[in-house]
Amino acid sequence: MEYLSLLKRKSKYTSVYNELLNIKQDNTKNIYISECAHNLSKLITSGLFKEKNQNIIYITSSIYEASRAYEILCDMIGTDFVSFFPVEEFVSLDLVASSSAFRLARMMTIANIVKNIPQVIVTNVEGVLKNVMSPSLLEKSVLSINKGDIYNISKLEKDLIIRGYKRCGVAETVGTFSKRGSIIDIYPLNETTSIRINFFDDEIESIKLIDL
Repeated sequence: MEYLSLLKRKSKYTSVYNELLNIKQDNTKNIYISECAHNLSKLITSGLFKEKNQNIIYITSSIYEASRAYEILCDMIGTDFVSFFPVEEFVSLDLVASSSAFRLARMMTIANIVKNIPQVIVTNVEGVLKNVMSPSLLEKSVLSINKGDIYNISKLEKDLIIRGYKRCGVAETVGTFSKRGSIIDIYPLNETTSIRINFFDDEIESIKLIDL
């Protein structure tokens, strides 16, 4: 039995759900749900997404609740249709910068937005308040590299640093890169291992994943 079929058994919930379905596709609608069964808001969200196939932002009061909501919605809809946009709720001497896992989650969510991929975006209140670049600037910031391209190796280093990558001896963590002669190893945000770019003068001779 599908999750939503359970919801439709209750007439008072069905009337609310049908009202939400009548919201026009191009309209932005804020919906506040409180004092209900624990997963009812997630049931409604999953149903709306399946019916309307458009971006829905699911906002929680804390990053802990956002993490739980993300896991539950992934079970209901599937991991391909749910994104996580977590933002830390406090700053201390022990947490000056965002954790790498949270930065990666935010970057993957933004990438899906730029690609116009419909998704349920789960975030906390601080995530809604966080400033993000406009879509046009985000598209311009994407670094695309292909085999056979003419690309100065020194310029590639500068372009990586501008985008927040850190140079190190070995690129073994996300967001780092290393250089040895005509070879640059990069650990991109959207890969599970580093990639190796081999240059011949200013031409990119090969691009391959590194087998650890």
